Amino acid sequence: MNIEELFSGIGMVIDDQIFNLESSDKIIRIVENLENKGFPLAKYNKIPNVSGSNIAKFSFVLLDWELVSINDEFGNPMPRASELEKSTRDSLLQFIKDILENSYLPIFIFSNSAASEIENELKKQQIDLDKFPIFIKNKAEIIEDGEVKVMEIIRDWIDNTPSIYVLKEWENAISLAKIKALKSLSTTKYWPLVIWKAADADSVNPNEELLDVLTQNIFGLMQPLSIDQEQLLKVGEIKSTKDEVLNVLQAQRMDLNPNKASSITGDIYKFSGNKYYLNIRPTCDCVGRKNPKCSECEEKKCIECPDANKVYLIRMTPLTNSKAKELFDGKYGIFNEHNNEAILGPLINNKFYLFKFQEIIIKKYDDIKDFKIGRILQPFIRHITERYALYIQRQALPRIPNQAVLDVPIEPTLNEYQEEPG
Repeated sequence: MNIEELFSGIGMVIDDQIFNLESSDKIIRIVENLENKGFPLAKYNKIPNVSGSNIAKFSFVLLDWELVSINDEFGNPMPRASELEKSTRDSLLQFIKDILENSYLPIFIFSNSAASEIENELKKQQIDLDKFPIFIKNKAEIIEDGEVKVMEIIRDWIDNTPSIYVLKEWENAISLAKIKALKSLSTTKYWPLVIWKAADADSVNPNEELLDVLTQNIFGLMQPLSIDQEQLLKVGEIKSTKDEVLNVLQAQRMDLNPNKASSITGDIYKFSGNKYYLNIRPTCDCVGRKNPKCSECEEKKCIECPDANKVYLIRMTPLTNSKAKELFDGKYGIFNEHNNEAILGPLINNKFYLFKFQEIIIKKYDDIKDFKIGRILQPFIRHITERYALYIQRQALPRIPNQAVLDVPIEPTLNEYQEEPG
């Protein structure tokens, strides 16, 4: 692992002594070390007025915990020093919260204060250090025997935080693919207009079409990640909890903040009684391309009108833990499904859901769009739609008598799927 390549990009450094070259504060040597390694730095001696979207463009943020001096040049306490210190600390904490809310980038807090003191204060602010990429170190530990060891200290942190390592590698891979896509797509000037007009002629959202084109270009140009197995194994035999695994899988399968401006295949709706439904209708048919032709349809917005913007909903039911275990084939990592159903998860509340195909409820999109709570992502929604397509085209075969296969005839039993209690 090349730690300098991992954190390549522009860094932000905030320290009240950063421009005081006569200062004995260790931040001077830390900044000098980073710049000598080729890191371009945006330097501030107080909390900057930078928008969240711009902060997200940085590779990392390096912060001092004490951003104000409470003593004068003679070492005497300044007037209202405690108020100034509290106000500055509040601003710093809010700045950290803004970074965590609007972006995902490592925050290095290098301070003259004890790390435990800073950790306790962050915990009081409901900032979970196990969930966010925050690394805290005393400045004295960064300079050892006169040698500045910024990257060595950060490497030690990465050795114990494999998620940061993989996410930064992935981020860098996306950045390289994005550069290639930008170069490729910039060779012609007018392709956005072509895509826009084609989408508009088809009465679909041109912004979504452009997003699809751009996203497919980037992912098509991405190279496989070069993850170092030895780097991942440095944490030892630490096992992830079931909840951690479910959370990662759910994020891969489901968007919890879907766009409600339009309807597409895979939208999930929650109605009263904790009943969940999935829109199985093809996306191209979910587009409201036309207005009702007759005045009566337009006035009543009748659902029978072929021009109404409708969704086709199938019921999705959470499996009990025991039923999920019963249906799961551990050898192949899949569920045993009947031809009239699909099973997918983890989705809402990290549960696995059964999708039954026999019944469809038709609703007008405008009537239910406020009940939309999520969207199943590709390629997982494709598993459901492909099984649904096979279901509606299936050719029923006569049942094979038990006596033809089994030595002892048995009566068939119903295979019921139960919902979780409550």
